[in-house]
Amino acid sequence: MCSSDLPLLARYDFTGLEARYAQFAPTVETAVGKRLIAGREAGAKVLQEFKAQLAADFAARPFDAAVLPTKAGVQLMGRLARATDAEVFYTTTYGEIVGKWSDLPPAAVVKMAASYATAAANTETPDVQARRYLMLSVFCRNYGQDKLAGTYSLQATQLSPAVGQELQKIFGDAQSTP
Repeated sequence: MCSSDLPLLARYDFTGLEARYAQFAPTVETAVGKRLIAGREAGAKVLQEFKAQLAADFAARPFDAAVLPTKAGVQLMGRLARATDAEVFYTTTYGEIVGKWSDLPPAAVVKMAASYATAAANTETPDVQARRYLMLSVFCRNYGQDKLAGTYSLQATQLSPAVGQELQKIFGDAQSTP
């Protein structure tokens, strides 16, 4: 993660992040640099997939937002029922409230994603579950939650050993396993 990426990561703008890496990639000349930028691009694509999976999960089974605080510490209300790339929508007894992804702290996003992964454990194939844990791992690693990233990487590779190659590409040789 580069310091210039922080605004994109803070906004959960993974499409913009991937575009920035794709724009920068042709300027990289060394083999190590090319490998690093390819890993960052791959990670940004996984983060896009992660966000899309959460949006699909919200639509299928709204998440009780009352257990989630915002970055400002405000307690949310209603159920998180749908999301776009930039916004999240809460349904309440008074109607719909529009919020921004960026209002949610990374820990809240992890909590929701982990909850959906656990809920789907008995209905999804091991490969699909492994993909969920891979996405969680990449998200956690990008937000400084390295211990959780390692836990989710381990879960992903136990469910589907082939996921280890993708983790290795994204995180590099030394960081692909917990």
